[in-house]
This record gives sequence, structure tokens and C-alpha cells, in this order.
Amino acid sequence: MIAQALTAAIAMVFAAQTTPAADHENNRNRKVCRQDQSTGSILPRRICHSRSEWAAVLEKQGDDTNNALVRRGNNKIQPFQN
Repeated sequence: MIAQALTAAIAMVFAAQTTPAADHENNRNRKVCRQDQSTGSILPRRICHSRSEWAAVLEKQGDDTNNALVRRGNNKIQPFQN
């Protein structure tokens, strides 16, 4: 009886532990909310994305900035690189 309870308790402890890969995946999928102050409004807007989505948004913004600088012909500024 005691051995069964002990075995069940140990099984629950091992089942509750997560692997580092699972922790990393949970961290990437965790929602992060930021406030954005849009032009013409005094109230900030709350925008929520996962960490991986925010990384994609920031990468796209960097690409857009580089493209604007290239189109402008401003060769003195080095392109944004991660």
C-alpha cells in the first residue's frame, strides 16, 4: 500500500517536470503585451503578441527601415543588422 502511494507520488513528480526544450517552446509562445502610442490619440493602444511574433514584427520593421534608406539613396548609414 505504501509502496503504491510512493510510486504514484514519484510518477507525478516526474510527469510535472518539463524538459528544457518544452520550457523554451513555452517561452516563445508566451504572450507579451506592449503599449503603442499612435499619432492623433492620447490613449495608448495595447498590442499583444507571442515572443516569436514580436521577433518577426521587429525584423520586418528593420527590413522596412533598410529598404527606405536604400530607396532614399543614403549610403552613409549602414543597414540595420541583427
